[in-house]
Amino acid sequence: MADGGAVEPWAPGSADPKIAFAEFQMHLREITPRVRVMPTVFALNVLVFVAMVATGVSALGPTPDVAVAWGANYGPLTLSGQPWRLVTNFFVHFGVIHLAANMFVLWNAGAIVERLFGPLAFAALYLAAGLTASLLSLAVHPTVVSAGASGAVFGVYGALAAFVLLKRGTIPKVVISRLGGVAGSFIAYNLFFGAAHAGIDNAAHIGGLLGGFAAGAFLIRPLVLDRPNEPRRPALTAAAAIVLAGVVVLVMPRPLDFQAIVRDFGASESTIIDRYNATTGSLGAHKIDMAQAADQIEQTVLPPWRDARSKLESQAQAWRRKNHATYAQEHLIALLVQVDKVRETGWTQMVAALRRGDGRAAAAAAHETEGTVRGLQKVMENVNP
Repeated sequence: MADGGAVEPWAPGSADPKIAFAEFQMHLREITPRVRVMPTVFALNVLVFVAMVATGVSALGPTPDVAVAWGANYGPLTLSGQPWRLVTNFFVHFGVIHLAANMFVLWNAGAIVERLFGPLAFAALYLAAGLTASLLSLAVHPTVVSAGASGAVFGVYGALAAFVLLKRGTIPKVVISRLGGVAGSFIAYNLFFGAAHAGIDNAAHIGGLLGGFAAGAFLIRPLVLDRPNEPRRPALTAAAAIVLAGVVVLVMPRPLDFQAIVRDFGASESTIIDRYNATTGSLGAHKIDMAQAADQIEQTVLPPWRDARSKLESQAQAWRRKNHATYAQEHLIALLVQVDKVRETGWTQMVAALRRGDGRAAAAAAHETEGTVRGLQKVMENVNP
């Protein structure tokens, strides 16, 4: 310490760049003797992947559906009550090559960044970077399945860049040159490579980089021995990132998604059919008469059934405006609408028969309707949208 309590810059004992860099690394080991968080994060990524493979997931290329099942970031689910995907996604990878590339970069940079900032701060900035990566990815392409540690790893390099840029008086030039060159090269290469190749989530990269830089700028500390622990800043950083994620999840509209549209229609359909079955069950048990059954079908079954079809067609049309629908997707929507119309027609005929007091005609209409529906459902089983 100099007079007045200012922290003196660390200085290498040798003018040789290689020796000076080695001396700096030794100094970091003195102020942060053990690296705990980075190996833990590394191990968690590997363990999740091993667990995936052990349950039968392809080691070379898990499908998006499998990645979603393991916690990938996917707007229609993340924004519909599953915000934990903003975190779990950066422990899920699309194959061993994806995992190896991210872990190689994390291992090379993680230890030195954890020693620069300290374990608690490293954990906070890794979380903050991962969350900002997930959020920007969600904002840019909400219906794309996103997973992998690359956004958080970009944040590690963003924090390193913040330290290099903001602590020039603390770190020797030879160290700044080495660290800045590595960070800059990694960031520039990956952003350029991501822009040139489809399927690489550059939005997550940029979000992680910005989040890591901001967290790193806030968490910078003096590189001196015997400093007191400061858990407040890491806690504030983690809390701010979590609050930001919560606000974004609350205000972002739920994105339209083809599978979600079909699932929503199926859920509505199931509820209405249960209501119809309850009515016919009561009629069969003689708890209500034919006129009452006709009233219940006409008042509580047919109106929501028509509304469900209208909603399906409206959502499908809105989805088409933003996406290129495949033949299979169009075919499935057409079949769902056809099933809906068949049931509506059959139930309308039932109501007419029940009002006439013709139980046989009502039963025949119900039987014919269900037979036609079963035939259409068999066709739907062979449609893969």
